[in-house]
Amino acid sequence: MASDKFYMTIEEAEAITGMSEATVRRRVGDGSFASFQPGGPGTKILILRDSLFGHDASQDLIVPSPAAKSHQHQTPPPSAEQPSRPRAKWARFLDGAQSGVPQ
Repeated sequence: MASDKFYMTIEEAEAITGMSEATVRRRVGDGSFASFQPGGPGTKILILRDSLFGHDASQDLIVPSPAAKSHQHQTPPPSAEQPSRPRAKWARFLDGAQSGVPQ
């Protein structure tokens, strides 16, 4: 039964939505319809059924609680003073070319 399937082909999506094949492919390409290719690039595209009807699949992701977030590694904000790094050879070359003095 089609309603039991989580994924459907482009042809099935056309029949359900009434959109043309080009429109369905365009929606897949711009990310409007969640899809994947189980065989890799150049193979059949399968579209997530719920994405056809405006259901945001990202809402189904498990979100950690605020307590769990407090235990995650916190990166300090960048300081105003950046550590000095050696200049790249191409940058040193450009500096010498602009001043006329080889380095």
